[in-house]
Amino acid sequence: MEKVIEFLDANEAKWIDRLSENVAVASISCQPENRPQTIEQMHIADKMLRELGCSTEMVDIGRLLVLTLLRDFEDSL
Repeated sequence: MEKVIEFLDANEAKWIDRLSENVAVASISCQPENRPQTIEQMHIADKMLRELGCSTEMVDIGRLLVLTLLRDFEDSL
C-alpha cells in the first residue's frame, strides 16, 4: 500500500490536471441541451483511457427519450 500512496503523491499534479480537464466540460448527460458537451467529454475520457492502455468502444446510445417523456409529463401538470 505504501508504494501506491507514493505513486499517487508523486503524480498528484497529473491527476489534478486530468480532473480539471474533465470537469471543465459541462456534460450533464441527462440534459438534452448538453448532448454535444457530453459527447465531447466521452471523447476526452476515451483518449485518456486509451493512453493508459485500456480498450474502449464508443457507442451511440440514441436520444434521451425517457427525459423527454418526463418533461412532457411535468409540463402537463
